[in-house]
Amino acid sequence: MFKKISMLVIIFTLISTFVSCNGDNDNSDTSKEDTSSTVSVVSETSSQEISEEVSTESSEEVSEEVSTGVVEGIYYGDGYSFTIPEGFSFITTFEGMGMFANEDMNSFIATSFVGTESAVEVYTQEIFETEFAAYIEDCEITSFEAAEIEGLDAYSIKYTDEGHEIVQYVVLTSNKHYTIGFGITEENAEEIITSTMSSFTIEE
Repeated sequence: MFKKISMLVIIFTLISTFVSCNGDNDNSDTSKEDTSSTVSVVSETSSQEISEEVSTESSEEVSEEVSTGVVEGIYYGDGYSFTIPEGFSFITTFEGMGMFANEDMNSFIATSFVGTESAVEVYTQEIFETEFAAYIEDCEITSFEAAEIEGLDAYSIKYTDEGHEIVQYVVLTSNKHYTIGFGITEENAEEIITSTMSSFTIEE
């Protein structure tokens, strides 16, 4: 499930870029070709291989020169931060994503962002489903809702894949889109997701 969530985070992050391009087909086609390459890399990387890349960097080792890392239980990404849920640990960064997992390695959080030159004017479930279908089959979107994170426009998206529910948030700024994906198996999954998103902060 880990590599699938990672792949979906990349796809959703880039779909948000396609939407902001506002119908620029040439740019969209080029981006899709690049995405296919990126997704291929993710799909070929097993969760075991990713686990072997576990970062041993402690909070004391995170210096002022380091733009990303964990300090006192807070993950600082490129332009954002959030409190890592209890029971989860930072694993590594991979293909520009921050990756986190529980001790049993059966629940995961993945974060990513992409820069964009245009603000999103219209964000709809239909647009997402159309773009999403170009990359993933048999993945059903069950919920698509507008939200607000840090006073910014955002979207909460739920979908099922191979029997697993995945929750994705897309947070929009004028020049970046942040994507946070959750694949949580714990009984208190909703609590974990809510607390994580409540601590999510844009550092721009």
